[in-house]
Amino acid sequence: ASAADADSIGSSLLKLTRPKTGDQAPRLEWSSLSSKARRTVHQWFSGHIGGRHCSMLLEHDAAISLFISPLDPDEVRLSDLRGGGVVLNALSGLSAEVRGGWESGWLHAEVFSKPPAQVLEEALFAATADTSASFADAPDACRRQGDGAAGGGVKREALTVDQVNLSLRRRAMQAQAQGLLTLLGKAEARKGAPRCSEEFLRSQVWLELARLQVEGHTPEAFQDSRREAASEKSIWDDHRVLSQLGKPEAELMSESKKMSLDALKTQNRSIEAYLMRLLVRQRDQLKHIAKLAEECDSYLILGLEGPDATDEEVKKAYRTLARKEHPDKAGVDNKERFQEIQQAYSAVLRRRMSSRGPDGQLGAGAEAAALLGQAPAPKEEGLVEDDVAPSTKEAAGSAAEARTAADAMAVFAHSSFALRLRSAEARAFPKRASLREMQTLTRISAGQLRQGAHHLRSIRDCAMRVAACTETALAEYGDWADTLMAGAGLKDRAGIMKNVGESCATTAEHLEKMSEQDEATLLKIERATSEVDIAAGARLLADSLARTALVVRCAADEAIGTATAALEIGCSLAVLDRAHRAQQAEREAEKARQAESPRQARPAGNVPAAAARGATPEAESALETRGQSEEGDAADRPDKAESAPGKTDSASDSDKSPRSAGDGDDAKVQQASLRVRHLQCMGSLNEEVLALQTKLRQLIGRGDSALLPTVATSEKGGVFDLVAQLLQASLAEAAKLAADAAISSRQVLEKSFSFALALEHAQTVALPSEANTQALKLAALLDVDLLCEIIDGPFKRRLLGIEKSRPAMLRERERMQQVNMEFSDAA
Repeated sequence: ASAADADSIGSSLLKLTRPKTGDQAPRLEWSSLSSKARRTVHQWFSGHIGGRHCSMLLEHDAAISLFISPLDPDEVRLSDLRGGGVVLNALSGLSAEVRGGWESGWLHAEVFSKPPAQVLEEALFAATADTSASFADAPDACRRQGDGAAGGGVKREALTVDQVNLSLRRRAMQAQAQGLLTLLGKAEARKGAPRCSEEFLRSQVWLELARLQVEGHTPEAFQDSRREAASEKSIWDDHRVLSQLGKPEAELMSESKKMSLDALKTQNRSIEAYLMRLLVRQRDQLKHIAKLAEECDSYLILGLEGPDATDEEVKKAYRTLARKEHPDKAGVDNKERFQEIQQAYSAVLRRRMSSRGPDGQLGAGAEAAALLGQAPAPKEEGLVEDDVAPSTKEAAGSAAEARTAADAMAVFAHSSFALRLRSAEARAFPKRASLREMQTLTRISAGQLRQGAHHLRSIRDCAMRVAACTETALAEYGDWADTLMAGAGLKDRAGIMKNVGESCATTAEHLEKMSEQDEATLLKIERATSEVDIAAGARLLADSLARTALVVRCAADEAIGTATAALEIGCSLAVLDRAHRAQQAEREAEKARQAESPRQARPAGNVPAAAARGATPEAESALETRGQSEEGDAADRPDKAESAPGKTDSASDSDKSPRSAGDGDDAKVQQASLRVRHLQCMGSLNEEVLALQTKLRQLIGRGDSALLPTVATSEKGGVFDLVAQLLQASLAEAAKLAADAAISSRQVLEKSFSFALALEHAQTVALPSEANTQALKLAALLDVDLLCEIIDGPFKRRLLGIEKSRPAMLRERERMQQVNMEFSDAA
């Protein structure tokens, strides 16, 4: 039904057609979503999954994709702990940013709570508004495209595919620019306003819906996407994780040696994706949340209201409790309680010492105060961005300048579309009037081509500055940058930025040549006297305007792509800068603690930087084995493949290196060793995440704990609505599989409900590989009894109904196979 509604919108609201230029139009760049996310939107658009289900899957995938170049500060605050979403998401395995299952999720409310047809309509309205705004400063001849539209803008029915594409990509770029400002501290999120990542994701969904409307959403394409998803799903799942946990190194190496080289490469990439994009991120998030919970819990243990308590109140509370709960007075059985009080007091002292400013005054505990219902202390004056590193600040400024120039190129592209339409209208004028109109439009177009060339050269200069700033920052950070996901492949990305910058310069030269050719053509046509020459001149100029519109649109695409890449690098540098400043603050606090209490001070090198700042396992392994270089080209070393943790979607450097036939055995040994290290790292990380989950449960599960998350009834209803949608989608898939006589009932169950069967290993596998499994864990944390009622009640009845609908002959054959198996076992 939703797909049919979308078809009606395509016919009644917008005719998405490409302009006829006489040449083959180049392929448009649509959304930057991953192939998995695009399939998810396609499933929602086709009515195969619900909106809340799609929102959860899309936000989960986007949280992973934006791990390297985030658009929002990812720090969870103390005030976030009281809302059930953050803590429960962390315990279930979902990222804190995933709000699809909660009623407060902005993306769900603005996009996925509506029919796809309505969302597509809103996307077209947004594209219309952007296009109309582009004509505000355009020449009068350009504005005439919108005659009759409100405000002198453009009619929605007059939009082309190129204009819709350009407008929506421009909106996505603007969300990225706002995200960079937020990361630098130059912009604060308004209460109730969407996060920059949510705005960006909505633009991406709009782009994908427009692409589906243009390119079609045939059943064959949907089946192809399902087959692709099934092939990806079979590469690495919870069963594979479970099968490798706890194996000794010798057994892992023996398995690896039996695998082919291609199989080793494929599995290494899959393991890296699971480790870096899921397990490491969840480990870091759990560490941070557990630390915040401990800080607040320490005050509660001492009987204090929160961090706003004075030093005297803290000491008095501790002494009172220590005298009361001392084992000599309260009994030997009270030893654990006494130790808990001591640990809480030590934690409070450490926290307050690290919060003191240069003047020795205690910093404000605004976040914890908000958590406990207190009035926060006033914030200190001053801008955060004053502390930003010069290289990061310059890169951010250059990226912002590139975005401004790309905006101007988008405006020129819209103006070129208008000029092309005006030239088509002028073809119906009398010959001499038509020629005069064409000459006027061509002069405007030639001037815009020169301005466009100027903006492209500006973008080129910005790209070069961003690349140079990146190299400077990496030189300052050294190997430390490799231990953060934001630094993944940053050097390579800077090199790519230089290349795209040079490409912009080449395009600028092409635009200038076109401008010169147009001006030369105008001089020749001015000498035309005969009616034949006048008609031919008008046709020549009309064709030139049509080609110019196409070229300028391509140049605008290139400008937006380059500015987007610059903004992504700027965001990565901003995250690195924030992490570096936080690390420096921790070191200063550690020095202060050592000076205050030297007997309890730890060695400065006791905590590795990689562990303190959330290093990726590949980067940690690379740092540990950096001195163990091997003979041969550097690109052939396993540690080289490990040192670029952001490139999990493509082959590693070792995959791309040319090899001779004699190097095959060495390559296999290296890949086998890499697989063993990955699996060992996975085992240790899995144990660490399990321990952190247990610790967080203990902190928030105290009987009188103020940290216990509060969940409103409406939010609970949203989560179980999500559960109903994902179970419904799986039942529909099971019904289709059950109609195939070649598939047994067990295979139907395993293929359709693998995400639910994975819950069996929830106590062993810390982080399920599928977001659907994580959603079920979230529902179980909220109300396990209600989840069991759903499974044992309506879900079970639907599932048994599917089984009964199978052909009787097939059921009898399966029954006989089961009897034979039981007989063989008995024998």
